[in-house]
Amino acid sequence: MKQKMFLLMSILLISALTLSACGSKANESGQSNKTEASSAAGETEEKTVSDSAIKEGTAELLNTAKQLREAATAGDEAKIKETGPKLEEIWSSFEEGVEPKYPDIYEQIEESLNPAIAAANASPLDKEVLLKIDNQLIQVLDELSQKLPVN
Repeated sequence: MKQKMFLLMSILLISALTLSACGSKANESGQSNKTEASSAAGETEEKTVSDSAIKEGTAELLNTAKQLREAATAGDEAKIKETGPKLEEIWSSFEEGVEPKYPDIYEQIEESLNPAIAAANASPLDKEVLLKIDNQLIQVLDELSQKLPVN
């Protein structure tokens, strides 16, 4: 009788441990799935750029492109080297909002922006090429500004 009781208790203990281990693994994986889902949702939220952010970013990028034009016109290489990298920094802050909403203008900005940055960093500096590319960028940014909703 003691042997049967010992065997029964052992089986119950093993079963309880097995079931509790299965339950905790399910909870852990459930929690990790929830965490993954919430982090994926968080990434989507972070990548959503509001119209006002696009408008502000466009205005700032346009202003910086005009500063680059002024520096190129004046032949101020130090200012050109300082302003060129700012173009990419500003653009990267809101470009994800422009791409899905204005794909045609997005491509035009990319086609003008990247050469403008490269021309600003070039050595020796070709002022005429930089001015031509920068003027194209300013024109495209003006087009984007006109398409943005007025708040």
